[in-house]
Amino acid sequence: MAINAFPFFYQSLRLWKRALLPVARRVSMVNVLGRRAVTCAVLATAIIATLASVGCRNAASDAVSQVASQIPAKYTVGGNVSGLSGSGLVLEDNGADDLTVPGSGTFAFATALQAGAPYAVTVKTQPTNPAQTCSVTGASGAVGAANVTGVAVSCSTNTYTVGGSVSGLIGSGLALADNGGDALDVSADGSFTFATPVASGAAYAVTVTAQPGNPSQACTVANGAGMVGAANVANVSVACVAAGAAVIVTPALDTAHAVTLVIPAATGGSITATGADGSVFTLTLPANALLSDEAITLTPLTGLSGLPVSGGLLAAVELGPAGLELQQAATLTIAPAMTVPADQQVGFGYHAVAGQQQFHFHALALTSTISLAVTHFSGAGVGQGAPGNGGTPSSPADLLEEQIAQLISQERGCQLTGGSCDPNFYDELYQLFQDFYTQVVTPLVQQAMTDDSVAQDAIGALTAWGSTVTAFGGAGRAPFAAELQNINAQIVAILTNAYNKAYGRCLNDSSQAQRAIEGNKMISDQRNLLLLGAGSANFNTEVAACLTGPLTLDIDSQTTAVLAATSATFEQHHDSHVSAQNIQLSFDPARLAYTGSGPLTYDSYTFATVWPPPATDCSSGTGHDGTVSVVGEFDLNVPVLQGASPRVHLTLEPIITETDVVCMIVPNSPPASAPPIQDNAYQSALGYAHANATPPGATAEASPYYVTVNTAGSFSFADVVTPSPVATVTASESTILQLVQSN
Repeated sequence: MAINAFPFFYQSLRLWKRALLPVARRVSMVNVLGRRAVTCAVLATAIIATLASVGCRNAASDAVSQVASQIPAKYTVGGNVSGLSGSGLVLEDNGADDLTVPGSGTFAFATALQAGAPYAVTVKTQPTNPAQTCSVTGASGAVGAANVTGVAVSCSTNTYTVGGSVSGLIGSGLALADNGGDALDVSADGSFTFATPVASGAAYAVTVTAQPGNPSQACTVANGAGMVGAANVANVSVACVAAGAAVIVTPALDTAHAVTLVIPAATGGSITATGADGSVFTLTLPANALLSDEAITLTPLTGLSGLPVSGGLLAAVELGPAGLELQQAATLTIAPAMTVPADQQVGFGYHAVAGQQQFHFHALALTSTISLAVTHFSGAGVGQGAPGNGGTPSSPADLLEEQIAQLISQERGCQLTGGSCDPNFYDELYQLFQDFYTQVVTPLVQQAMTDDSVAQDAIGALTAWGSTVTAFGGAGRAPFAAELQNINAQIVAILTNAYNKAYGRCLNDSSQAQRAIEGNKMISDQRNLLLLGAGSANFNTEVAACLTGPLTLDIDSQTTAVLAATSATFEQHHDSHVSAQNIQLSFDPARLAYTGSGPLTYDSYTFATVWPPPATDCSSGTGHDGTVSVVGEFDLNVPVLQGASPRVHLTLEPIITETDVVCMIVPNSPPASAPPIQDNAYQSALGYAHANATPPGATAEASPYYVTVNTAGSFSFADVVTPSPVATVTASESTILQLVQSN
């Protein structure tokens, strides 16, 4: 220290003592028996501050250096966290200084430690969501001359077992799966646990992959799906009961009141039929519910034997063609001739399985109007009274409908009649949706990804489930939103596999009849795929390579047409009988249809006139042979069942004419004849007969002919049309079409 600075330093020290004394007493003086002790650290700090404030630069610098060399250095303790995906991880150092770590990466405790001080890093709280276990390496030691950065915290997600209990099992062969795998055979009642643990935060889904037999049983899963938490899942319940047989019903059809109408696939449409008792049935199909135009037939029922409803049948209708599968749900609205209370209305459906009509209960919409959502044909209606035992339907879509109907029937009755409703109705309904998805839909979809024999069942189950969930307001709820969003991707995968399998079989099959079946499947799958934004880029080439064998068509057609004046006794009668044999139809890949033409022969033609008395008729007519052009398109709405043949929609365009001579005989006068008239009686009669069976604006040749290959199809149509205010036409048709595919 310089000598000339000493007096100033001494004077400053005196001033400093006066200023410091109250502070020292307040912050670092300990009164023990009247003695006062001032820590060195406080004195040093005060000296530095005082020297700096009075400008003693050199003296302050020396003092700072001298004092600083006496203060121990401090260093942080930290390191790195890896594998952290949960939340809530808390670390400690030396049992304190808690540090919450939000994610993987570096960390450091807030409190620094002096060199030489011990540190010990531990996990105070393990992370959750998902549950994890974190361990520490390099956790303890002594602080050196630098920050500690080598502490390593490694986290891994915990895994837990999935299991539960089985009850009621008396058969053998029960097999379960978790998430579509980890197969587990169960031989007796009791607890079960899958072998493969599931990570916390991951999904589990327990399903029945094989039902027990000897005796046959039906096992269902409750609490089968969810997210694994922080403990083993042990509440999955599998309940087994004796498998119930399906209920078989026998409809009595009122064919006299049947109505047929061709519905365009692109626009959809509605068709209405009225039964003999006055009950009205209206089926409305949305656009693109059909893959191709379809002749839909509604046939009212006069009875339904075997119906398990206490009060019997209220009203029902059969929908054709049987087996038709819709891509979107249609709505069937029923206005029965007799009114019954809402809580006495019981919806149902049925369809053909192995030659019998299999029954299932069907949910009615939660509205005062009686309506049902329909995704597949063939019968639907409403009974009155209380539902009985509906049996166990074999179709997944029917099974879903039956389970939903049990919940909804009571809710609908209470809502519409003002009764006491179940406050947990929607929770129970949504749980049913989810259970059905995991137990029925998911296993079926997984199987259909590689096995195209169940493709239609899987797509039908997905479609029915999706439309039902949406109809009852579940689309915006978890987990339905994600599952609904995934439906199209699942259907694309199923259809792609089915298309490829059909194409492979077609190329390796020498039977032309079998190749036609596979080609039909390819076209149907491709049409579905295109609607979903997918499909084979080489489709036209591939299907042409498959459908190499021609079809042959025989036609035997008779028509009558009676033109009658509305204000006088005057009629003209045209009776035509035409035929064609062995018209060759070849597949056109550009049109995706069979096309061909051939001669159309007039077998007989008569023309007659009814004159007012006393005149008599001497009219005559001659039919002239012509041609007929034919287009045959596969009916893509009705799947081809095993062992069956494809169904083809035929459009006939006849070009054939007649010559009519109008002649009248008046008593005591020679016959009076008009000049010969060129006519199109046969073509006109077809157009008039089809008036109510074809879409508005259709041409006279538009024909609702749907023929199963190698099976004769008989068609009868009739209608009364008023083409002008002064005349009406009564027309009828009876046609037999035989479409043959040879081997």
